[in-house]
Amino acid sequence: ISSYAGNVYPSPNRNIIRNNVISDINHNGTIYGVMCNYFDGELYNNTISLDYAGATGGTTYGIYTYAFQNNYVAFVQNNIVTITRGGSGTKYCYYNGSGSTGTDIVTDRNDFYINSTGGTNYVGYYTTLATNLAALQTQGANQSGYSVDPAYVSMGSDYHFTNTTINNTAIVKGLANDAALALRNPTTPDIGAYESLTPLCTGTPSMTVGGPTYSLCPGETAFFGLTNLSSDNGYTFQWFQSGISQVGPWTTLTAATPTAITYAAPNQTTTNWYSCVITCTAAGGTSVQSVAQVNIAGVTTSTVTYNEGFENIGLLNRLPNCSWSSPQIGGSTKTYTSSQTGNRLPRTGSSFATFDVSGAGTAGTSYYYTNGIQMVPGITYTASVWYQSDLTGASNWTDLSILIGTAQNPTGLTSIASTGGPAISPIYKLLGNTFQVTTAGLYYVAIRATSNSGNALYLSWDDLKIDIPCTPTLNTPTISLAVGGTTNVCAGSPVNLTASGANAYSWNTGGTTSAITVTPSANSTYVVTGTNSLTGCSTSVSQAISVKTAPIVLAFALPPTVCAGKSTNLSAQGQGVASYNWNVGGSTSSIPVSPTVATTYTVIGTAQNGCSGQATVAVVVNSLPNVTGSASNANACKDDQITLTGNGAVTYNWVSSINSALLQGANVVTIPGIAGPASYTVTGTDNNGCSKTDIVNITVNACTGINGVAANSNVINVYPNPNSGVFTVELNNGSTNVVEVLDMTGRIVSANTTSSDKVEVNINTLASGVYYVRVKSATSVDVIKVVKQ
Repeated sequence: ISSYAGNVYPSPNRNIIRNNVISDINHNGTIYGVMCNYFDGELYNNTISLDYAGATGGTTYGIYTYAFQNNYVAFVQNNIVTITRGGSGTKYCYYNGSGSTGTDIVTDRNDFYINSTGGTNYVGYYTTLATNLAALQTQGANQSGYSVDPAYVSMGSDYHFTNTTINNTAIVKGLANDAALALRNPTTPDIGAYESLTPLCTGTPSMTVGGPTYSLCPGETAFFGLTNLSSDNGYTFQWFQSGISQVGPWTTLTAATPTAITYAAPNQTTTNWYSCVITCTAAGGTSVQSVAQVNIAGVTTSTVTYNEGFENIGLLNRLPNCSWSSPQIGGSTKTYTSSQTGNRLPRTGSSFATFDVSGAGTAGTSYYYTNGIQMVPGITYTASVWYQSDLTGASNWTDLSILIGTAQNPTGLTSIASTGGPAISPIYKLLGNTFQVTTAGLYYVAIRATSNSGNALYLSWDDLKIDIPCTPTLNTPTISLAVGGTTNVCAGSPVNLTASGANAYSWNTGGTTSAITVTPSANSTYVVTGTNSLTGCSTSVSQAISVKTAPIVLAFALPPTVCAGKSTNLSAQGQGVASYNWNVGGSTSSIPVSPTVATTYTVIGTAQNGCSGQATVAVVVNSLPNVTGSASNANACKDDQITLTGNGAVTYNWVSSINSALLQGANVVTIPGIAGPASYTVTGTDNNGCSKTDIVNITVNACTGINGVAANSNVINVYPNPNSGVFTVELNNGSTNVVEVLDMTGRIVSANTTSSDKVEVNINTLASGVYYVRVKSATSVDVIKVVKQ
């Protein structure tokens, strides 16, 4: 036995080696009873007998362990190792290969007995060689162990020990049974694989009823036993049966066998439960009950494809399942699980069926019938078997046939295939043919052999197969593939492909519908596989599509970025292109455009072969700045100073309508030299170089009516100015003043006398325009211009 735990710590599953008898290794050379390499687990309650006296050489290891310190832990306990092997080699009952000690290798309660007449003998090696148990224990191994002859009942056949020194000395490991399924003492078990020197039972027994692990055919016998008992060991047994449930009610079985350790229940037709009450006679009648269930197989049906090679029959003269039938089974029809005499051999596997003249008692006709197989019309099926006769070459097997019918009897059978004469073949030969059915339903295939008395006793057969062949003439759909349009297309052009003639389709493009659309970029072949859903058969057709090269078209704009409304030139290029077509109109390679927003343009270039390519070009459009202009005084006299202000751009240019003078800057000052209407056009340019204009209009008055009036004074103040008709005159001369308002002709339109520092003037009734405020005091006359808006 060899165990390898692997280099993973902790090991995901601890290794357990227990209840094994290892003996009769009749071999020259090095041998191991148990090798535990990189072992992480438990090795206990094994009996290892390496006692081949005829050996001439080789190293002998009873138990060999190898574990790494801090990685694996090996428990070696409750084992018996005896070595009386012949030969000149070195022998060890136990060998610690890794040299690990302490908690990595735990050895105890083992009996290591070595008594070989040849070679060099060691009880073991733990950290050094040990010629006896005391030397091994000095090293720290097998401290409570033994080195005595176990005195087996019979070397080579019965390894129960008889030496009372080691009786009831094992460490309790929780084993319920020994290697022979006998009960182990739960408190003082024995070392080794067998519970030895065991008295009659005591205490309450713990038993399990074992029954059939498979479903029985109706009418078969169910065999039961107690899975953890090999003898009665002082027990008594009583068997019971229930057809209701696993908890009863129970009927006592009164035949002779129900009081034995096993029981055979004949003629099983329904689900039943069987139990056994086990009583230990030495315990005052205490008992325990265990239950096993018997299941009856139902009807088995199959579909095509159906294969039968008898590999699951398990026992002689069993049929593949309970729904098969052979009236002569066990007589002229037999099944086997291994080769037999008379050239009775399996073709494949280990199981097969045979017709047997001797088993029939007389010559005649014998049948095997399959279970029901579902078939439908419209399909051509095949049925085949392989057969061979014995080696006599006799012709008394007059016919072997495959037939089909709707029942498992000879009535109404229809022939599928026949040897048409004697079935003679020393090696397996195929017999088969095609057939159809007329209605849907379950059909039974029969294998029939007809024989006369003669020297050929056996006709074996194997590997029955019912199949649906898929050939160009059988069961395979005829597929057609249509192309919508031409098969010579331009690269990237769509092609419609439509298949017909099947129920399901699969394209090499991955499509699964009957029709697909493809856009090949190079010469391509499209393959569709059509499947007949009734038969499962498929066929494939293909269609080649040749592809013409489409031109590669490039497009660009110069400049690629423009201000809104400005022009750029779009240009296209393409090798072999004969004509162009832009989506905004135009059929030349270059066209001008003036986009107001960012726009993508598309051009299609068509080559001489009729194929087209297209390209796009994006033009970035920068919006125009929002330029506005204003004047500090929109009604001015011809010699007034006016400040012009521009907004919304970065740089500004001003042009006067009076003299076409050019002014630059966001704020400029101008003095109109003539009376009349005047305008100033401002052009503002942003950081993108985009420009926009605005016009500022002013009225320039001659102001001739106030000639001779004193110049503006610094001692009066008028506000607001401009105003909407009401303004305040602030006086700073500290005297009585006359405040007059004059129009542009010099006519007085308002007058007030006041000694206050401030006077409010109302000219709401007057027209908008330029007026003059004149303030007269005893010592001065001051004039200031006001504007009514």
